[in-house]
Amino acid sequence: MAENMKEFKNKTAETGPEEQTEEEAKDAELTEEAAEKLAEKLADEMLNGDTVKLRRPTLYNGEELTELVFDFDRLTGRDAMNISRELTRKGISAVSPALSDDYLMRMAVKACVNVKIGIDLFPDLTLADYNRVLLKARNFLLM
Repeated sequence: MAENMKEFKNKTAETGPEEQTEEEAKDAELTEEAAEKLAEKLADEMLNGDTVKLRRPTLYNGEELTELVFDFDRLTGRDAMNISRELTRKGISAVSPALSDDYLMRMAVKACVNVKIGIDLFPDLTLADYNRVLLKARNFLLM
């Protein structure tokens, strides 16, 4: 193995680092382009939209949900106080609301405008959808 490394080092020193083939350059360009598009899509979804399109439709109270639309701007200080009181009554500590899943999910319940939901919806969402809802609420609190 040491001999192979020695050969590689010698070859690289003599000829310089291997040049990328045209095909490898194209692949790298496509991969970079795909990554940029995905990053743009995620940034747009996180910052500009308050709609979470569910990856898998979820049956809730006899209705098939395909998306959840949130209006976090409609929440008030009273909503925040009520959520904090509810969590306290349940013995749940939310030292930092932006880091508390329990707090964020209750915010999402109050902010959902396209369908009346309860906290009982969230365990049935896919993990990806659950996290996307959390992220919407968290981003609202932090921005």
